[in-house]
Amino acid sequence: DSITGDYLNRKAALYYANRNFKEALEVAIKSENFNRSKNFKYNLGYIKITIANIYSQTKNYPQAKVNYLSAVNFFKTQNNKSLYLISLYGLGKTNFHLKDLPSFQQTIQEIEMGIPQVSAQKQITETGYLNLLKGGYAYENNKFTEAKDYFNKALPITLKKRDFANEHLIYLNLGKIAWQQGHVEEAFSYLKKVDDLFTQKQFLNYELREAYTYLIAYAKQKNNLQLQVTYTEKLNKL
Repeated sequence: DSITGDYLNRKAALYYANRNFKEALEVAIKSENFNRSKNFKYNLGYIKITIANIYSQTKNYPQAKVNYLSAVNFFKTQNNKSLYLISLYGLGKTNFHLKDLPSFQQTIQEIEMGIPQVSAQKQITETGYLNLLKGGYAYENNKFTEAKDYFNKALPITLKKRDFANEHLIYLNLGKIAWQQGHVEEAFSYLKKVDDLFTQKQFLNYELREAYTYLIAYAKQKNNLQLQVTYTEKLNKL
């Protein structure tokens, strides 16, 4: 039974890593039911993170929030600070997408309290990702200078971890800030990095898709019809 519980969790994680979200969710729900029936609490808590990640990647943010909250509450009671912080980070991004700023702020505060309880090396990593969340919170409150500072502080850890999804999420937000401030060419330099990621790695998720609305607007502003068509075709491909 314990081997089966581990196997289902890892199979769901494998499908998720390969972006086969439908299959990942089917296996994850099967794992959730199995681990609950066997009272394998750790496996159950862990699969909640995977389920939440799947819902987040497919823009079902209300369901993502339910599962992240479940994982947060479980790992908090198990005194597993690492997975507790991972769950909180996912919850924070979900609250950001839901524009639930009071809950977003509360999640940031919980992460701040949790970081000192992990190892010094993990504190560096978690602080970097916390800065990403703080940048998002500042942006939503129209504090663009503060947001830019936080995003730049978060960038090194994403580069160190080769976390290109969050690295380019930072570029997207830096581009949006520059656009809001009227620095169109600077904005384009950041947003073009998202397009480069799609071109080179064929990777694009719903978080990064927003870059193409700005790239299309840039092409229109420059009266560059070919560029406008190119970016529109890529958006349609997604």
